[in-house]
Amino acid sequence: MAERRRGGIIFLSSGSALFGTAYCANYAGTKAYNLIMAESLWYELGKYGVEVLGFMAGPTKTPGWDANSPKPARFVKVMDVKPTVTEALNALGKRPSLIAGKSNRLGYFLWGKCCPVLK
Repeated sequence: MAERRRGGIIFLSSGSALFGTAYCANYAGTKAYNLIMAESLWYELGKYGVEVLGFMAGPTKTPGWDANSPKPARFVKVMDVKPTVTEALNALGKRPSLIAGKSNRLGYFLWGKCCPVLK
C-alpha cells in the first residue's frame, strides 16, 4: 500500500481498550493493542497515502452478538451493522480512532471522567 501510495486499514478495537474489562483481560489487551497499533500506523503511513483507523464498534447487532444472547443494560444502545460500518468508512482518513455512535462516545467520555473518582 505504501508503494502504491494509497490504501486503507481498519483495526477493530473495543471500548475495553480504553478501560479494560474484568474477567476479559486478554480480550481487553488485544483490543488495546489494536487501538494503539492503528493510531501509530495512522501517523506513520499517512505520509504515504495509506489511511488507518482504530475503530471501537461497541455493541453491534451481528450473528455473533445474537449467538451470545447478551442482555445489555437499558441505557446501552445496540447499533445495527450498516450504520456502524458507514461510520467507520466515513472516519477512515480523517482521524486515528473513533468510537461508533454518539451515545457510545458520550458514555465513554463520561465514564472516563468518573473512573478516577471510583479508584
